[in-house]
Amino acid sequence: MSTHSHVPKKATASIAVIIFLIPLFLFILWLSITIRLGEISERDQIDTFLSYFPAIIRHYSGIIIFSIICCVAAMYLAAKSFRKKLLPLRIAMFLVVIGSIFLIFFNISRLV
Repeated sequence: MSTHSHVPKKATASIAVIIFLIPLFLFILWLSITIRLGEISERDQIDTFLSYFPAIIRHYSGIIIFSIICCVAAMYLAAKSFRKKLLPLRIAMFLVVIGSIFLIFFNISRLV
């Protein structure tokens, strides 16, 4: 049995970017509510955020935990494909890791 992965590093990098786009989209959605509606209470902001989702997944902490899991998965996949010698790919994976760390801290602050 081989100890090497059969998935190419470029495919792993592409999957990492796709997974990273999910929490990034949720972050932009959260910020757009603040920008569009201005100063509103936190409860109203959460209700507006949840109104974008179907009724079966309107659980605030569940969405945030899903976002954190996506960030961790993106970081893991980006770290696996970071050993490639292509400089643009390494820079992209570095940005995915830094962005994921930022989004994890942001999501944890929203949970607290």
